[in-house]
Amino acid sequence: MEPITAGSAADPENPARTIELPEIDESATFSQGSQNQNDAPSRSHEISIHSKFAALNSSAVNGDWREAKRLLRDDPQLVLLRTAITELQETALHVATGERQVYFVVKLINLMKPEDLTLRDRNGNTAFCIAAADGSIQIANVMLEKNKNLLTIRGFQNMLPLFMAVLLGKKEMSMFLYGLDTFYLTSQDRTGLFFQSIKNDLYDFALRLLNDKPELALYRDEDEDTALHVLGRKPSSIFNQQVKFSRNQESIPAPALQLLNRVRNATKQHFVDIKDLTKYSSNLLFDAARLGNSRFLEELIRSYPSLVHEFDTKGRSIFHVAILHRQTSVFNLIHKIGFHKEIIAANVDDDGNSMLHLAAKYSDQSPETALSSAALEMQKELIIFRVEKLIQPSLRGAKNADGLTPRELFASDHTSLQRSGALWMNNTATSCSLVATLIATVVFAAAFTVPGGADGKTGTPILLKKTLFRVFAISDAIALSSSSFSILMFLSILTSGYTQSQFYRSLPLKLMIGLLALFISILFMMITFSSTYFLLHHDQSLCIPTLTVVFVSVPISLFVLLQYPLLRDMFHLIRRSGFLFLSKSGFLSK
Repeated sequence: MEPITAGSAADPENPARTIELPEIDESATFSQGSQNQNDAPSRSHEISIHSKFAALNSSAVNGDWREAKRLLRDDPQLVLLRTAITELQETALHVATGERQVYFVVKLINLMKPEDLTLRDRNGNTAFCIAAADGSIQIANVMLEKNKNLLTIRGFQNMLPLFMAVLLGKKEMSMFLYGLDTFYLTSQDRTGLFFQSIKNDLYDFALRLLNDKPELALYRDEDEDTALHVLGRKPSSIFNQQVKFSRNQESIPAPALQLLNRVRNATKQHFVDIKDLTKYSSNLLFDAARLGNSRFLEELIRSYPSLVHEFDTKGRSIFHVAILHRQTSVFNLIHKIGFHKEIIAANVDDDGNSMLHLAAKYSDQSPETALSSAALEMQKELIIFRVEKLIQPSLRGAKNADGLTPRELFASDHTSLQRSGALWMNNTATSCSLVATLIATVVFAAAFTVPGGADGKTGTPILLKKTLFRVFAISDAIALSSSSFSILMFLSILTSGYTQSQFYRSLPLKLMIGLLALFISILFMMITFSSTYFLLHHDQSLCIPTLTVVFVSVPISLFVLLQYPLLRDMFHLIRRSGFLFLSKSGFLSK
């Protein structure tokens, strides 16, 4: 039989160890007669070995040391502990480590020799590699007490245990292993760890590496990217994370921001041309603008103001790119660069489009709903309003390569959005007006069917002097008037022309007022019902009327919960639209 191994060698300097098992006579046949009796010991021996493998594997998975100890009593040389027991050629230590069975692992290691911990599985990983990748610091520490050389034994694809911890984002494990010793790390190892830690958001660990080797700030990874390139593609929020406080109560910048500042300062100290650094291998300025990494750009521009004059292959600045990709936070940086913002805003790209043209075009993405289309149009208008203030009046009517002014480009780009918005507004108004009509019908009929009846001679309601009857009368009148007002608002929406200018303020305002009036009508309709119920059952127990009022409040609460997002969005659209009418002339004048 072939020797059963504990894995193949991924590192020539640390070959995988093999364990010889007792030979099994696999050439024996199982024919008739007495020959079967001669074959029985060999077959039973094979079954016994595999059953022990399965039992030990189950014990390692479940952390059942009592069962494992029973299996090892029949194995005085502890061959089972140094033998692969799974299809992946894992030893019991590999399995228990992967399952984080700390007590089981400690007991195993106490029985093993230091060299036994260097056995590898099929992927070339030692059990220590698995502990590092899994972030099991307690298990890793126990293993290192037995064999300190485990730090240097590489596993899958020739990766160090430390690199595995960084690759899988195990921050505590990475800090723990790096703090033990670093003599074995080559320059290539440090570079790989540095870039992988940034990609996996382990900025504290990246800072520690940079402190020990500052020149890492200028190194490039396998994609020819520097640390600045990688940080530029990160979301802006990582630089504004919640800060911690030191003992003297001074705020500490986010680790990502500290790392960015360290890399930026290292670039200055080594007299590296930032423009060459940003363009090769990719232009990190425009990558950051496209992804909305405003804080990253702000920090770079603060140190290198000339970067605002950089243009891409199509003649666009970072602010042009920000407009194209709807990154308002990046565009707002233009107000921090002083006099140069007017020059940049007047710049046109290779297609003759100024920032105002791009703001009018803004995006080719289709909104998911008509409400989002209305919000998108409003957002475009706000961008246009801001850009127009930066451009000289004589340039606001300039044409691009297609012969279109910003206003003409804006109108042509909004055709489909306007149609979808009109359809959604029409359907919403129709549905809401139907509900308002039903409420008006109900409360109108209730006004002539008073609770308790009326005097047969005078027609005066019998319960007229009751306080609850007055509540009934007032709430019924309010419900009728508010539902009627709601019908008029929705009717005005249905009969509107759905022009582009109406979407900015008129239609959202009418829809919001109509919804509020509808809510008031529902509220007072329920009050009308509750007061009537109390009047009819006031001589009975108050338990039933009280429960009725509680149940009546359910639809009111549901209306608020379900319609609040729509009312909120309409309010924000109306509030922001106020800025658009501040302009008395130019592109936004109506």
